[in-house]
Formats: sequence, C-alpha cells, structure tokens
Amino acid sequence: MKTVITNKNTEYIINLEQVTQLCGVAFDKKQFIIQSLCKYFSSSKYEQYENHMIDNIKINGEKTGRKYFSVLHISSREQLIQSARISKSSLAMQYLSNIYTEFPCQQVINQITENLDKLYLDINKEIQKKIGYIEIGHYTKNILEIIHSSDISGIDENALENLSNMELLSVYINMLWEIQKKSPGKMLIIIENTDHLINYKDYKQILDKMQQFSKDFDVWFIVSTSTEGYAVLNKDLAEGINIINDFIFSLPDMEHIVSFIRKNYPLETTLEEKNICESIVQVIHNIGRENYNYYFQGNIMLKLFQNSLGLPVIFKNLTNSIEKAFLIDKNML
Repeated sequence: MKTVITNKNTEYIINLEQVTQLCGVAFDKKQFIIQSLCKYFSSSKYEQYENHMIDNIKINGEKTGRKYFSVLHISSREQLIQSARISKSSLAMQYLSNIYTEFPCQQVINQITENLDKLYLDINKEIQKKIGYIEIGHYTKNILEIIHSSDISGIDENALENLSNMELLSVYINMLWEIQKKSPGKMLIIIENTDHLINYKDYKQILDKMQQFSKDFDVWFIVSTSTEGYAVLNKDLAEGINIINDFIFSLPDMEHIVSFIRKNYPLETTLEEKNICESIVQVIHNIGRENYNYYFQGNIMLKLFQNSLGLPVIFKNLTNSIEKAFLIDKNML
C-alpha cells in the first residue's frame, strides 16, 4: 500500500506491506514516520506541539479513519518485558483473559468455587459452635482476580529479566498470534531498532515468523534497522523494503531488481538472483544517501586494526579494473 506521511511541507512516501522493513540512516525521518503511524492509529489526542501531525497520513491516496489499524509499538527490551507481565493493559493480561473463558478452564473454576463454598460453610459452622453470634461473609471470590494478581516468570521461576531478547520477542509474537486466534482484528505491529535487540540470524527467524503470521491474519508488521547487513531481501519481502535516507527509496519487485542490475552492471557477467540479493543487503542502508563516499583506503585502515587484534578480514568480490572505474566515475551507469 502506498503510504504518504506528511511532515509540514514534506511528504515521506513508503510502500507498506504486511511485512515492511524500514532501512537507512536518516533517523529523524524514520522516527517521524513511526511516531506519526503510532499517534494516528492510537486515537489518542494530539498535543498542541503535534498539530502538524494531525491527519498527516494517506494510504493509497485516501485518508483512512484512525481505527483502520490498532497499533502496538515496541522500541526497547524493557517494553518487551512489561508486555509479558500481568498488568491492566499488557498482552499477557489479554491472553490470560482469553484462556480464562475457555471451557476446560471454566470446569476447573467451577470446582474451585464449589470448594470455596464448602470451606466458608465449614468455617462458619466452627465459628458458630465455638464463638457464636458472628460469621465470616460468604462471597464467591472472582478467580480471575486471583489470576490477575499472579506473577509471570521464565521457566523454573527464572526471572523475565534473564530471558534473551529473542526469547522475549518470541513470547510477544506468540501471544499476539494466540490473541488473534480468539479475537482477530486489523493490527499494525511496529518493532523499532530491531537490530539493537537481536542478532541477524534471529532477525531472519523473526521475519519468517512475521510472514507466516501475516498469511493467517490481517496483521501488519513494520521493523526498522540501520546496522550494516541487517535486512532480508527475497521475492516475498522486496516490495516491503523502504530505505529512508536523503532520498526515500522503495524497492520494486524482485523481477525488476534483477533486471535492472543485470542490464546496468558494468561488467559482462551473469549474476544470480541470490548473489544480487546478498550484495544489495550489504549496502542497503546507504541507498539514497546524497554525496555518499566509499573509502577504499578506509578498508585498508580497517584491515590494519583488525590484524593488530588478530582478527581476520575477508573482502568478498574484490573489484577488477572495470568495476573500479565504474565506482570512481560518478557519471557511469
């Protein structure tokens, strides 16, 4: 979906897919895009300093209602931990409330209520026999209140704080999945600075989980990254990749990407789609940066420092003279 976010007199245009990756290093723009989406679909009141954000979002050329999505936003490990705790508005509370209404749970609750009835009756008999004149009030305890007063921890009473970011993120997404099964709805889940939370291997696993999630439910994901090499490019995810820099660039479908690279590559070679994707991912956060400089000499310095630390440096696909000439000549395409 073509999504336009207006910042005063400037338009930021991104392509919103069910799994969207916001790449690039224009952090102010990325933050404004995320803040605008969160604010607009939260239905909360705009503060006076946010007046320029009112009605600043259009999807496919139209102003959607603020209830088009319900939005959830994660930007830190602490927020993941809080979402797994039991509180009035946490995911854990919503999930447990859904389990509470299931038939097997209701059977257990009825048994507990019957035992409580018997307990109160026996206590009052004892009081009347030995004390007289008084009894304790016989009120059926709301079992859900007992559940709400419980605490959630990791397995074997391990503190939630000891769980890894990947484990916390998996818990978060799995809870969302189970909640959607019970109460499906159109949701927008934004996970900001995902590369600051998990390693690249885990990042790929999370994107796979998000893709499967979005196939089963009307749930949309936005993840933002800026660390070198943090993106996943394939035919399913290509059109959801937006690079936010001096220019905002949304990738086309994979067929057009491969065709463009093969047609314009300065060296006569047959590049496989897999190699094209791997190479683009390594530089993806720099696409659209104005006057971007690549320093060959800088990589020599890097190798010197790495060698002094006893760390290997592997430079893949070293350029030949034709490729070097292409890199140096700003007018070549």
